[in-house]
Amino acid sequence: MRSKSPHNQPHTITGKVTLAGFTLIELLVVISIIGLLIAILLPVLGAARESARSIACSSNLRQVAIAATTLAADQQHFPGAQENITDERGWTVSWFGAHTLGPPEFDVDGGYLGGYWGDAEVSGCPSTTNDTREQYGPVDYAYNVIYLGARFEQAFDGLRVGVKPGSVRNPVETVMFMDSARFNGGTVQRVPWGYPPGGWPTGFGFNDERPTFHARHGGRGTEGVNSQSGNAAWADGHVTAERPVYYSTYNGGSAGIEIFEQNGLGDIDPNDDDIRDIDLWDLE
Repeated sequence: MRSKSPHNQPHTITGKVTLAGFTLIELLVVISIIGLLIAILLPVLGAARESARSIACSSNLRQVAIAATTLAADQQHFPGAQENITDERGWTVSWFGAHTLGPPEFDVDGGYLGGYWGDAEVSGCPSTTNDTREQYGPVDYAYNVIYLGARFEQAFDGLRVGVKPGSVRNPVETVMFMDSARFNGGTVQRVPWGYPPGGWPTGFGFNDERPTFHARHGGRGTEGVNSQSGNAAWADGHVTAERPVYYSTYNGGSAGIEIFEQNGLGDIDPNDDDIRDIDLWDLE
């Protein structure tokens, strides 16, 4: 029998077979490559996830706007902001639902749009949390309360219903609903009322100088921190992404403009540096 060449024999050390493997340097190189790929892919995946959230929010907001325009067509007026009436339970009825403060409870189907929602939700934005404003319920969106939802003689007195559809002269450029929140008591809270640039007009009985447009899409994390844009639904039902405008005189307030910028709380405005310009909010 012919003997095997020694070159074909496995290497042995003290009689044990050894196999070739990775060196420490090779392992470190592989780990470094994996880490680099993760560093490259994570921002891309995060951006894709936030883009999906923004699209879901936009779709939901469009359904809310369609519900309001359908009600306006049926009843010949837009939803009332909040009428001084109660339902059979004694709860206050608003556009976004019915609510009571003792103890705080909320019924989304008890408001004016209850029969028009379809699959829409007032807590339908996946880019924000719903853990505050218990008395209002989990409201992620605000309504153009002054110019669309408040046809009355005196502010907050008497019966308030929405304006007639024909009163809105330019529906394509009239804000109806928007991503919303407000900075209150050191925290970002839900708010169902949308204020125009500069806050409430003095003729409405008081002036709340806190911006309520919440730019919570496109940034890091939730609650709008370092975000870039928010969604707005217009009176004709279409939805766009808008960047907030910050005014040092209005948005600054006692908290300082930096707080509002950090939390993405600003205004929807033509950005012509005139805080009195509310063309996108009124009925012109």
